[in-house]
Amino acid sequence: MEDRELLELAAKAAGIDIYWNDVAGAYLHNVPAGSRPGLTGLVAWKPLRDDGDALRLAFTLEMSVDMYGCIIGYSEDSQYEFENTTGDLANVRRAIVEVAAYLARVAV
Repeated sequence: MEDRELLELAAKAAGIDIYWNDVAGAYLHNVPAGSRPGLTGLVAWKPLRDDGDALRLAFTLEMSVDMYGCIIGYSEDSQYEFENTTGDLANVRRAIVEVAAYLARVAV
């Protein structure tokens, strides 16, 4: 699955409205005033590259993430688990997005 499709599904699972911006080369989303200190308006959303965006995604979807990089996402009748054996944060971020995308697909 392409990164853009993964991001679109992950955003859908979390209820985040994202908009592709060709100039920025990234998805943008609207951050309401007061929800994130210092950020308001359209902000880049890149959970595949930004630890904070990935963690907020995991938190929003009530994923279980442990210090060893095992990520578990739950839907009403299924569970998706990813174990990061390399300890690489890029793999943890990708796994969070993949779990979110999976949750969007099973919710249909």
